[in-house]
Amino acid sequence: PLIEASTLADLHSAQIAVPSAGSGSSTVPVGYAMGWFVNVYEGHRMLTHGGGIDGFTTSVMFFPDDGLGVVAFTNVPSSLGNLVARTAADRVLGIDSDDRIAEARDRRERALSVQDEAEERRDAQRTTGTSPSHPMPDYTGVYAHPGYGTLEIAVASDGDALELRYNGIEAPLEHWHYDVWNGAETDGDPTFEDFKIAFHSNFDGVIDSLVAPMEPTASPIEFEKQPDPKLGDPSYLQRFVGEYTDPVSEQSQRVTLSGNELQLILQGQPVYTLHPRVDSRFNIGELQGFAVGFDTDDNDNVVSITYYQPNGVYTSERNEE
Repeated sequence: PLIEASTLADLHSAQIAVPSAGSGSSTVPVGYAMGWFVNVYEGHRMLTHGGGIDGFTTSVMFFPDDGLGVVAFTNVPSSLGNLVARTAADRVLGIDSDDRIAEARDRRERALSVQDEAEERRDAQRTTGTSPSHPMPDYTGVYAHPGYGTLEIAVASDGDALELRYNGIEAPLEHWHYDVWNGAETDGDPTFEDFKIAFHSNFDGVIDSLVAPMEPTASPIEFEKQPDPKLGDPSYLQRFVGEYTDPVSEQSQRVTLSGNELQLILQGQPVYTLHPRVDSRFNIGELQGFAVGFDTDDNDNVVSITYYQPNGVYTSERNEE
């Protein structure tokens, strides 16, 4: 034997009480066993459980006293599997299920009607007449979170909208209002339909993060936009290394390379590590509001360094080697 009869009886015995069914229900709940819901269905003892993930659903039900088991698999997220399984069980057990199918059809039609009204009321919450604050390419890039990994925002192939790419899922986005985008209807994976994303900008007006409701019971998760990977490539950063001169004080300023990070050396100050930003500038150490950018000529040669500070913007020319 695969399992002792007494062990199986324990597995199928109710251990936890569950709420009773409303009047008129064909299923009377008895309790929850060790992984099974225990019910009385049209006078027959029934053990059942369902499940679903990524658009697939399963309905499993056993009638131990009748020697019957029914399993239904569906590739749509709905209660269809449960209805199919019960209909099959009804036919074997000799139960008239015509009314059950008709009732399910009526419930679906009512649900669709309520859904249409709900969508209209949802759309009424949308602020009309707004537009994105940036051109679409400004929203694109790779965004990362230490727990939820990375997601990518790209311009859709038609060039008129954005597209979300996450864990192998590609989802079209439509502009909702202001800097909020919404998952549009799609013939592909529907996971992100009606999924809101809000883009945030920093003090310089550069989009540097987005927030998304990844979990229904948690606060929206913030994904930080990642700088261009080349800003961490030593072979690319080498072009910025050199000496620059302040035109007023005539003090020299040096940019060096340590590993895959640039460092800024100013007279009388500590050595600052330059942290790459999404706008191709670099934050100066941990100084808030202080950044540098490197300027190039028509031949893409680095000719100067520009300091962006709260009190102004200053430029130092690069010394000839």
